[in-house]
Amino acid sequence: MSGMEQLQGRVVTCTPASAVDRRQRKSRASLQQALLSLIASQPCDAITVEDVTEAHVAKATFYAHYKDKQALLLQRGWRRGAAPGSTSP
Repeated sequence: MSGMEQLQGRVVTCTPASAVDRRQRKSRASLQQALLSLIASQPCDAITVEDVTEAHVAKATFYAHYKDKQALLLQRGWRRGAAPGSTSP
C-alpha cells in the first residue's frame, strides 16, 4: 500500500518526511512573517499569540511549533525588550 498502512483495522495515511518538513517550514515562516508585520504596526508587548495566528495559521499550529510568543521571538534572534517595537527594558 503506497503511503498507507493497516493499523488495527484502520487505514493510516503516512506522509513522507519531506512533506512534513516543508509544511513545518511554511508554518514557521508564516508565523514569523505575521509577527514581523504586527511589530511594524504596534508595540511587541501588545502583540498576543491570537494576533499572530489570526489570519495565518490555527492557534494549535502555533503551539505545535512554539511554547509561547517569547519562543517565537527567540527563534527570530530577539529577546523580550530587544525586539523591534518592544517597550520592555
